[in-house]
Amino acid sequence: MYATSPSISHAESAQAEVEVIKDQFKLHISSHQSPDFAPATTTQCPPSAPATTTQCPPPAPATTTQCPPPAPATTTQCPPPAPATTKQCPASADASVVPPPPPLICKNRESVVCPHCAQILNRRNLRVHLQRRHTPIKPDITAQHHLNCQCIDFDNGVFAVVKSFATPSTPVHVIKRTWGQNQKTQCEMDICKINMDCAERSNLRTFECPHIQSLSYCPPAAQIHSALSEEVLQQMVEEKWFGQDKKDRCLAQQRAAVEAGTPLSCVVSVSGPPSKKYLSVFEPTVAYYSRLGRVMVSFDTKKITWHCPCAKPRQSCIHKYVAKWHLFQTDQGLFRKTRCLEADKGTMLFSENIEGAAEEEEEGVHYPPTGKILVNMVKDIYHNKKLPAVLPHDAVHTSSFPSALIPPETFCRACPDYTMLSEPALITSKAKIVSMTDVIEGISVYSKWCSRCGLVYRYQEWSDGIHNFDDLTLLSLHLCLFLRNTLQTHQAVGSVIEALEKTSGKLYPSAQRILQAYLTFEALCDHSYTFACVSCGYHPVTVVMDLHKKGVFSMPVSSIEEPPADFDGKVDAEEFWEKVAMEVISRGLVPRLPSQQFGIDCGIFILMVGPTL
Repeated sequence: MYATSPSISHAESAQAEVEVIKDQFKLHISSHQSPDFAPATTTQCPPSAPATTTQCPPPAPATTTQCPPPAPATTTQCPPPAPATTKQCPASADASVVPPPPPLICKNRESVVCPHCAQILNRRNLRVHLQRRHTPIKPDITAQHHLNCQCIDFDNGVFAVVKSFATPSTPVHVIKRTWGQNQKTQCEMDICKINMDCAERSNLRTFECPHIQSLSYCPPAAQIHSALSEEVLQQMVEEKWFGQDKKDRCLAQQRAAVEAGTPLSCVVSVSGPPSKKYLSVFEPTVAYYSRLGRVMVSFDTKKITWHCPCAKPRQSCIHKYVAKWHLFQTDQGLFRKTRCLEADKGTMLFSENIEGAAEEEEEGVHYPPTGKILVNMVKDIYHNKKLPAVLPHDAVHTSSFPSALIPPETFCRACPDYTMLSEPALITSKAKIVSMTDVIEGISVYSKWCSRCGLVYRYQEWSDGIHNFDDLTLLSLHLCLFLRNTLQTHQAVGSVIEALEKTSGKLYPSAQRILQAYLTFEALCDHSYTFACVSCGYHPVTVVMDLHKKGVFSMPVSSIEEPPADFDGKVDAEEFWEKVAMEVISRGLVPRLPSQQFGIDCGIFILMVGPTL
């Protein structure tokens, strides 16, 4: 029994008893929630609770526990409960015990970041977020916003519609025939066909793709198409654009188109850049490339290439033959003969590449030229394509080079009456531009020639930052100046090229080839010589060469030819070095040219460092 103070009232004693019961109940609840409850926990009794009895855990025979005398602060300390005893709680407290709730399991939510707005989302919500926030809304097809279209076959309801609003876009075939017995509405695009099948299964039979919807704004078309003439086809055979067997196939295709009641070919002018020609060609067989009985053939006037979905890029087919037949009749100016030059053991000849006809070597113009035409070509390059002593900064440090190198000349410089030059002829399409950091491949080089004097012009424009060596290897002016500085600092060209290869990771041409290209660059440079003897000036009477192992060689005296009888010992130094420079330039056209072609007399050599001396 707890000791009571006589000064405490009965109400206060009852209140203290209630507080003790609450403390025991809290202790009981905490022991159930914490399995590691320490058995030696002490219980703070309320201050000076009078006449209050509690069931203590120790296994004492008495049911009451005498607490020590109350402290001055009216607080009583109860003895600690034994570990093996069971606490006796009031019945009213046991009835109100609520079992603890189960622990909450927190699942890890996989968060992702939207690639468009950088918003953090749940992985499951990303797809819906992209559809709602970042999917472009396609505008409706209206009179102001629709795909360009053109009528191809008025009787059968065949139209050509551009594939998409993005330009340039190729045209596709669409059928919309709402009259007669065989009514049909179909688009040849795979995605449109899938959408229409899905709409039909969903009972949305009025669904139309954007291509079909745009036909409501198609302008009226002519009902009559011009038929292709057999005389034009015969002219193409005579000019060897293709053979007789191709002519027979084209005529058979025309008869099949007439029986089907559809035009054989039709020019489509609603899409594509101006340099491309599109033609819709009839195809009687339904295949993956002709779902609606027609094929779209394209012709690139810049690259001179044909494309048909039924054949490979460089493979011929009946649709390409019909398209050529149509364009030859309507726009014959597109069919000028393009001559192509291919390297073959140092000599490149013009040849005509005609499908179905035997290749015949054309007489007249050869590249590179020979004889007098070659000498005149080298002289023209030397006198008209000189590089200045100080090159412009923009030409040296340029990093963008043209992919097609065409001579800019339009008229012949040698003819007095301004004779017009020929069309550009392809020399090669496998040239390389070698720069400090890269080797650019796939460069096309062209040439022109004069039909009157036969002078040949090749690309030799230093203003583009390029030096043309042999039409296959071209050096950037930056690399040429770098090689000049390395040679002036006594570094070998081979070591320099090896260092550039390791730095850029590119495979450069051989060091000997680059050295020869650099020599032609120096031969075309307009050098300003400033060397002069302090005593004799620019014209010394005697020049003494010091002993040097690289400049002295063994040579029998009998092999030295005597000068001619009329030789007075005077030689034009400027003329001599000019002939030497032209001989170096000619190495880019032919492997080796005798020096007699330019009048160089090896028996008389000028021991000078330049033409100024």
